Amino acid sequence: RANDGLATAASVRAARKLEGLLPAGSATLDVEVDRLMATVRASSTPLEAYRQLVAAKETSERAFYAALVRNTDELLPLLYTPTVGEACQRFSTLIPRPRGLYVSAADAGRVASVVASWPEAAVRIAVMTDGERILGLGDQGAGGMGIAVGKCMVYCAAGGIAPPNLLPVCVDVGTDNQQLLDDPLYIGLRQKRLRGQAYDDLMDELTQALRKRYGQSLLLHFEDFGGSNAFRLLSRYSPLGAALNDDIQSTAVVIVAALRSAERLRGAAPLASSNVLFFGAGQANLGGAELLAATIAADEVARGGGSDAEREEAEARVRSRLWLVDRKGLLTADRPDLAAGAGADPRKLRFAHARPAGLAAGAEGDLAAVVRALRPAALVGATGATPGAFESSGALKEMGKVVDAPVILALSNPTNLSECTARQALDATGGRAIFAAGSPFDELAPRAGAPPVQPAFANNALVFPGIGLGVAVSGAARITTPMLVAAANGLASATSEAELAARNVLPTKG
Repeated sequence: RANDGLATAASVRAARKLEGLLPAGSATLDVEVDRLMATVRASSTPLEAYRQLVAAKETSERAFYAALVRNTDELLPLLYTPTVGEACQRFSTLIPRPRGLYVSAADAGRVASVVASWPEAAVRIAVMTDGERILGLGDQGAGGMGIAVGKCMVYCAAGGIAPPNLLPVCVDVGTDNQQLLDDPLYIGLRQKRLRGQAYDDLMDELTQALRKRYGQSLLLHFEDFGGSNAFRLLSRYSPLGAALNDDIQSTAVVIVAALRSAERLRGAAPLASSNVLFFGAGQANLGGAELLAATIAADEVARGGGSDAEREEAEARVRSRLWLVDRKGLLTADRPDLAAGAGADPRKLRFAHARPAGLAAGAEGDLAAVVRALRPAALVGATGATPGAFESSGALKEMGKVVDAPVILALSNPTNLSECTARQALDATGGRAIFAAGSPFDELAPRAGAPPVQPAFANNALVFPGIGLGVAVSGAARITTPMLVAAANGLASATSEAELAARNVLPTKG
């Protein structure tokens, strides 16, 4: 950090023996920021701009963060969604690479000494990934460090958390991505993924080492872990201190906030009495459905001053109107794989309801038929594996038939994995759709007699920086469901009338 480019003071140059290693000219920090931004804007591709920004971060960190804070709207799409996906895929080709802490399976038994290597002594948030499920791109192995670094940048830019208080961690347990294993440039362990007890032991050793060095108030931020580990790790570490799974909990907050904001628009159906259909039954949608049930139930209980038992009953009633679709189709109680004793995921079983009237046996995988049967107020997509599915299945047109103002959330990212585009959603519904996406979409030209439409950017960056800052400032020992409900309601209420007039259901700035 001593090297601030030409903004490095003469006294610092002398003290750090930088004299002669920098040009003789001097410049203010403002000029160094302008220099960086000129370089970024001259880049021919987003990935080239990312490379320039990473180089600046590693050589002139103060100018980098000053540029990021002053130009957040311009730079975050280059450092975070959607460019960070390509950066993770190409991570082994980056020179320089952004700094972070790599803890590998080969470090088992000596993780504390690896953690001690990190030069910062005042870390408040550790962003950890094992790279197994990066965005919708799957297993990127050690390239997952790109997403951990990106999240730390967002914590700084949007949460005001100082860089020394942030630690990106890649837990390198190998990769099942054969392309990476065959790549001579790959920077990670060349082995299949570690699983089972050895994996759990490594994670235990890491979390204990982090909390021993940085204290029990350290927030453990879990990012892009695979489905087999994500819920399990959150359940394992939440009782031991503040832990946040961004893909489960932050995404849930964004989903609920977008749905609640949409209720304020004319024609939108009330959530308290409507079905909601979640396309995908992974971390994001399971988390979103559970938080939506808790949020609506909290409204009911607050009005009646009810007990915990009444709250649980209210959540069960709401859950009966929330439906999920997995790879085999709509979750229904009569599906053989969801029958008692079939070994199904208990989180899915909570949403396996009686088959809706009008849905024929064998039609569970026909998304358009499911929409016709359920008549949902909202369709929420988060599969990461079915780009364009809302359009190709005919579900968008059906949504336009069953509700006046259908809410369409296409959350899979990067952009090329989105379940549909904003234009497709509007065209299929006669311009009535309320659309939000997990990647940014440009403003759409107005239809006749209507204002321009600005699709909402339903990204976790609206949520996790505030949660992290709150934990860091308050020293909260746990992140609870009522906290997440409050975050969702707060985010929804932050959406302005001007934003809603453009059918944007989330604030443009967090």
